[in-house]
Amino acid sequence: WKDRTNEVIEKHNKNPDEKKRLIQEKENLAKQLTLEQTQHKNVKTKLEELLITARKEKENIQQEHNAAKAALAETNKELALIKEAAAKATEKATKLENDMAAQETALQDSRNKEMQVGDLFLIHFPPNFTPHERQENMHDRNRFSGSAAI
Repeated sequence: WKDRTNEVIEKHNKNPDEKKRLIQEKENLAKQLTLEQTQHKNVKTKLEELLITARKEKENIQQEHNAAKAALAETNKELALIKEAAAKATEKATKLENDMAAQETALQDSRNKEMQVGDLFLIHFPPNFTPHERQENMHDRNRFSGSAAI
């Protein structure tokens, strides 16, 4: 047993530089681990900040989108109302144009009849007739037209 203990002590004492190297390596690895953990925390913090910023931007964009969507719907409603009003105005204008054309036709017919009556009057009552002669001529015509009807 004593030999075994001495052997272990000898091995241990043989490599004191190895022990120092291992201790130094352990310390270096611990420092490196701490540094990596710190860097990881910093990266995590930055990513969390970016995530918060991205979520806020997404929310703002969503609100803008909803506002634009509502404005578009309102504009579409207004457009539909304007189209409907334009269709009614066009229909009314067409009706008024048709009415005006009918009135113009009636007016032209009336003018034509007036001219025909004037022409007939001049044929039956020349301008050189005196008012008394015209009245007699009218009286005679009424008598003839009355007896012709019998």
